[in-house]
Amino acid sequence: MAFDGIMTWAISEELSQKLTLGKIGKIYQPESESLVFVIHTKDGRFRLYASASGNAPHICLTQREFENPQQPPIFCMILRKHIQGGRISRIAQNSSERIIEIDFQVLDELGFTVSKRLIFEIMGKHSNIILVNLNDGRIIDSIKRVSIDVNRARQILPGLIYNYPPSQGKTGFKELLGMSDLNEENGHLVSVNWQDSNDIMDKVGGISPRVADSIALLGYDVFKDIIAKIKDLNSQTKIYSNGKKLIDFHIVPMDGILSEIKSFDSPSAGVDYFFEHKKETNLMQQAESNLLKKINSVREKLGLKLQRMEEDVLKAKRSEHLRLYGELLTANLHNIKKGELMAHIVNYYDGSTVDIRLDPKLSPSENAQNYYKKYGKAMNTIKEKQPMIESVKAEIAYVDTVIDHLSRATEIKEIDYIRDELIDEGYLKGRIFGKNGRSKNKSKSVKSSVSNGKINNPLVFALPTGRKIIVGRNNKENDVLTLRMASKSDIWFHTKDIPGSHVILQTGGIDLSSMEENFPEEIKTAAGVAAYHSKGKSSENVPVDYTEVRYVKKPSGAKPGMVIFKNNKTIWITPKIPSRP
Repeated sequence: MAFDGIMTWAISEELSQKLTLGKIGKIYQPESESLVFVIHTKDGRFRLYASASGNAPHICLTQREFENPQQPPIFCMILRKHIQGGRISRIAQNSSERIIEIDFQVLDELGFTVSKRLIFEIMGKHSNIILVNLNDGRIIDSIKRVSIDVNRARQILPGLIYNYPPSQGKTGFKELLGMSDLNEENGHLVSVNWQDSNDIMDKVGGISPRVADSIALLGYDVFKDIIAKIKDLNSQTKIYSNGKKLIDFHIVPMDGILSEIKSFDSPSAGVDYFFEHKKETNLMQQAESNLLKKINSVREKLGLKLQRMEEDVLKAKRSEHLRLYGELLTANLHNIKKGELMAHIVNYYDGSTVDIRLDPKLSPSENAQNYYKKYGKAMNTIKEKQPMIESVKAEIAYVDTVIDHLSRATEIKEIDYIRDELIDEGYLKGRIFGKNGRSKNKSKSVKSSVSNGKINNPLVFALPTGRKIIVGRNNKENDVLTLRMASKSDIWFHTKDIPGSHVILQTGGIDLSSMEENFPEEIKTAAGVAAYHSKGKSSENVPVDYTEVRYVKKPSGAKPGMVIFKNNKTIWITPKIPSRP
């Protein structure tokens, strides 16, 4: 877990230095397991956010605004009663644990000063926020009540004496480092192998597994120096990502394990950024998953439809014997009597004997006509379904491009654009509005990513020469980019027979031959961008077609993003994108 004992200490030190002696102004509970405190200090107003949710527990200062319910929850009203208007007298971490304590001095109903403590336990699904009366140590209430049915070892209920979570039997990192200052040789440090992450995890409390791995790589001296900077608020909190989503954050560098994307000078700023964007990422992944499920269902139905039609056509193509039967029966009408069940006729093409089933209710001539009709029906099936097969194949190709665009979406609004595109094309149920503007069965659509023949906030890569590479992020953007925004002499790129984005290299009026002769690297760069924004992103040597925009046309009635082109060339390239401006 990223929010380990070290991060808890860093946050507690920051809060202590910034909020101690501050006065509690307002208290809100925007969600069932989160709280917001507005605190006034001599340095200004601060907003403290704390969450006890099982999947994202944390506490930090924040600049975010929250929408609060009209009716405050019970725990929020209890906090307002007991600590609103009080002053913060102490903020500290409990030992090296993931527990932060905030003590308040408040006036009771009789005007006497009493002490209350708000305890933030940041422990995954067991996280909690607990209000305790310091005079007797009893719990006033908590954001999550824990009864004996939930936890037989430790209950959190009003009126009970508050007890800290059971110890894991390890020595806290602060205790170890404190002993090292007093006795480097004989302290507990000699029993810890700081190059072995497993030994660190087994013996040192308050350290997460990933941080233990980092400490083993960095070494004890570097780790001790980082911890020493916490007191002076002189440490950086770094955010790490795998490229698609945020993975972790910490003041202990994890550069040898993960890829850093951002760093902050204060622990709160880093924590707030991480959890805010992680929430957005989770919402985006959920939206992507829901939409992908619907698209895959459409794709599966189209696949089954195509399979059935191809089977019908294949069966029809195997009906040449029906024409032969009709022809042989017609030539041998005089040898066949009505009521016979089978006719044994010599095939005059190869001399073999052919057994032809007959309908006893029909005359020989009618049986022959019946076989001709079956043959004609089979030929009509081929004639009618072949265009239908091509149409379904085109639909499947279109849906594949939508799936590809969805897989590369980086923001919720991009997913909304794709959803609206599918609604417009009839693949998803649309949004219906009455005359009063109220939705009858669907929510209102988001603003389109294209308007007035232009792409709103397009994805652009600038080249050293000043020319630009523009990428379509969905099929509507592909159409606008290629057919309306691009000049005739600009160069159009698209992966060969692979779903992907339309990519335009703006040439400023220079023709393709001149670009190939004078700026071949720009051709390769644009092709790399096209390969990167395609289903072949993870492959090497991806084929990319390119031609001048003047040779790219959209067939009448074609789906968004579907075009035909000519006079193209193909380049094999490894997917890669240049740095953005």
